[in-house]
Amino acid sequence: MRPGTPPVLAVVVSALLLTGCLNLPGQATTAEPTTTAPLPPTPQPVSDLSELSESEAGEIALQAEETYLSMHLRNASCLETWGTYPTTSSTVATVVNRSAERIIVTVQHPYSYSTDTSEADSSSTARYRVTENGTTRLSGDEIAPC
Repeated sequence: MRPGTPPVLAVVVSALLLTGCLNLPGQATTAEPTTTAPLPPTPQPVSDLSELSESEAGEIALQAEETYLSMHLRNASCLETWGTYPTTSSTVATVVNRSAERIIVTVQHPYSYSTDTSEADSSSTARYRVTENGTTRLSGDEIAPC
């Protein structure tokens, strides 16, 4: 990590607080889990990998995992509601390996859903490769709620 670069978790939590995506106790929310939520944007290729900070690489991998979760939950016909916002866990991204050609990031991303008979709050764990050509999910939890 470069000197002066804030830890990834602090950056993620700050971003969530600033965008209103993290509800603190006593804070009202108008966002309801839904089966019709729009998919998050797909991470764009990086123009210069050498200029990408660890926190930026983590954000790219978290965005990719949110897209992965949203696609799987949206397509699950048994779900009444679902969401990818923090419930019982937080988003976490950690750069585990870096070279001139790629950055490997492990992520944890929360999700929740409900069916007519049950509810679940969980988090996925995955490993991503971030390159100048795009972001690839190398491995991770399979999400199949039905």
